[in-house]
Amino acid sequence: MNRLRQLSPVRYLGRLRRSSRAREGKQPATHLIAVIAVTLAALPLSACSDGGGSIIRSWLLKQDGVEKVDVTHSNCTFLDGKDKCSTDVTINLSSNTSPDAVCSLTQKADEELPKKKRIGSHHASLTLTWQYRGTKMTLESHETPIANTASTNKDPSQECEMLNTAAEYAGEDVDEISTSSRRLEIYRGDVDKVPDNLFTRSPSPDKKSRTESWDHFTLNDWSVTTTASSTTTAPDSAAKDVITSISQTPGPTDRSKLLIFFQLGGAEGDDPESEITVGGLGGSPLVGPDTDAAAAVLASTMKQPEISKIKLCASSSKRSTSMDDCIVYTKKNGAIETDSEYFTGRTRDIYEAAKKLS
Repeated sequence: MNRLRQLSPVRYLGRLRRSSRAREGKQPATHLIAVIAVTLAALPLSACSDGGGSIIRSWLLKQDGVEKVDVTHSNCTFLDGKDKCSTDVTINLSSNTSPDAVCSLTQKADEELPKKKRIGSHHASLTLTWQYRGTKMTLESHETPIANTASTNKDPSQECEMLNTAAEYAGEDVDEISTSSRRLEIYRGDVDKVPDNLFTRSPSPDKKSRTESWDHFTLNDWSVTTTASSTTTAPDSAAKDVITSISQTPGPTDRSKLLIFFQLGGAEGDDPESEITVGGLGGSPLVGPDTDAAAAVLASTMKQPEISKIKLCASSSKRSTSMDDCIVYTKKNGAIETDSEYFTGRTRDIYEAAKKLS
């Protein structure tokens, strides 16, 4: 017969204490595993967490003229459903870095960055900023392909040509110029007359890719923008005369929203004629612009042969689509069309008032 094993109370209590200590000793290990698991979950599990940004930044900081580099990252989902990384880089350059030096830097990045290992980004978007002759210059969105499958469909020679054109306009009287391979934009701030070098043409008309220019300034309370695209051929003198004439009209009592948007060559650049939108002319969105303010502007523009459409608006939106907000005049053979079924009411009243002023 097996004898039952009996433990004295003292030995039994000792075993309980050892078991309790053993359990207590194991608890920290459990907590440690949990902490490790949480930490790993918080860490980025894909290359997109860095995308090789630190490698790109390190390489850029070694290049001549580079003073500061900021790197950010984002995910892009392609048609195959896979997430691929892009790296956005902002680069501050030394003052008065020449356009040729900027072009050399971007071309060098295109050649050398794809050779670097451990860069998980599909491509890098480089934005370069610097002071040049007193103007803040920005080269926007230079796409550097990293992966073998990356394609930017860009023309490096066009980007450099646009940058060199932009540099010609830099100076103390221009606040900022931004450019890319297809767009050049000038910000002049307040001026006391229409700039002599007003940009009224395509920046790069001979290239296959469509290019456009935007010139912004404020004249006598009027916020003015002129824009031109690839096939535009508009005389500088005509654009200057129209803007000068409009800026000298009395305008409404509230001059805080005055706007001139002069589109040279049409919206798509395939129309040799131009359109002008003048906004902030008082009135109300449902009624249209103030009659006297609108008539003064129409008198200044309707005899200009280069302008095919004139839009006079109560609001200050450059692209207002509400017909209640704007009154539109179109030309035929250089004269305002008056035989349209829409040429009634205030449209006719403003026209008749403009004729008396012209």
